[in-house]
Amino acid sequence: MDGFLPTFIRRKQTPPRSRETAFDQPALPFLSPSRVVIPLQETPQSSYRCLVKARDEVKAGQKIGDRGDPPFQLSVHATISGRVQEVDSHPSPHGYHVASVVIESSGHEDVIEKLSPKPGAEEKMEVLLEAGIPLDYKKLAGNQLDTLLVNGTEFEPTLTVHHQIIWEMASQVVGGLQALMKIFSIPQAVICLEGGEARLIRALEEALKDSKGILLHPVSKSYPPTGELVLIEKVLKKGNGSSSARAMGVEIASLPAVYQAIYQRTPFVERTITVSGSGVPHPRNMKVRVGTPFGEIISQCGGDLENLTQIIMGGALMGISQPTSQAPVTQRTTGILALVSLNLTRGHQSRMYQEGPCVRCAKCVDRCPVSILPNVIGAYCRKNRFAEAIEKGLFVCIDCGLCSYVCPARIPLGEIFKEAKSRGGFRGREENT
Repeated sequence: MDGFLPTFIRRKQTPPRSRETAFDQPALPFLSPSRVVIPLQETPQSSYRCLVKARDEVKAGQKIGDRGDPPFQLSVHATISGRVQEVDSHPSPHGYHVASVVIESSGHEDVIEKLSPKPGAEEKMEVLLEAGIPLDYKKLAGNQLDTLLVNGTEFEPTLTVHHQIIWEMASQVVGGLQALMKIFSIPQAVICLEGGEARLIRALEEALKDSKGILLHPVSKSYPPTGELVLIEKVLKKGNGSSSARAMGVEIASLPAVYQAIYQRTPFVERTITVSGSGVPHPRNMKVRVGTPFGEIISQCGGDLENLTQIIMGGALMGISQPTSQAPVTQRTTGILALVSLNLTRGHQSRMYQEGPCVRCAKCVDRCPVSILPNVIGAYCRKNRFAEAIEKGLFVCIDCGLCSYVCPARIPLGEIFKEAKSRGGFRGREENT
């Protein structure tokens, strides 16, 4: 919780918004890393195909493999020009080791090769698959949807990437959304944005002037990406002509990629992220190539890797801690948080930042956006009583991290729930059968 004060001296039970990564100027480009690590899999069990081998020369935008299974197989592209160093297992920022292609830069930045889709596939799903854009194609192609929902709010206090994308690329956000609606025959879409972001609302209103079927819906607070169902139910129950069962959320960073694939024939090889934290002297939003190691990006922002105590993919509430600075940016990376620990006593962390016993204050219950009992579920998880934890709502949890933030005892409830879901949650399901 970088920079977060202990709960007993806070005035508000919501994280303070970072003012260092403003979105009132274009994202700084960093498009020529010395090497990239491009994952061919999302998980170790995922299917993949590699089209290159060590010592092959590749060009930026060249197809180097496929990810997933037909008919929704995604193309994987080289993001820089250079020589393939190796094809081997490497750590991904999501906590796995997956098959990856490592490319050493040729030392100069080339123009990205354009897509060459099959004839007659100008505005069809095949173009998006060829561009390597990760979407829920099975649900999109099922002809069961009548609404797309875009969460443009910024839940993480240390990130401004969603706002940056809207401010800088509002026309591409709208154009990409219109393309998805046309390709998959979806009649309407809703873009949600905090009501207090007047500049962003004006930018979207300008981009939406000539569009049909897209609504701009201001909301009173921000919602986490994992809370998409909560946001869908809240928006659609207000009478937008749809039901939550026939709606689907779309990540906002995918929309400019859709626009560029359809209208510019460009693969999804770069994205905007936020780089911030106490270990970064110059926090900023950056446009980087997929596969760029976190360490190179932090160094580009003036950070000293030797002094960092933690690197997190994402933000302070929902981010994933990284074991190495060589983890690469993926198409789903929203930001990098580089931290230097705060020690108030020599050689030891201050006691007010150490975990203590639960004091039954119920702050976690009050702040939970899905109305479960985090303190009770956490106690069950720590005792490996997964059946009871599931019954109380373990799998209802959306991993927003607010329970950990408000806990005066510093109990890492969010981490406990993630571990229980990934390692032990299946035991409870077996016990219930």
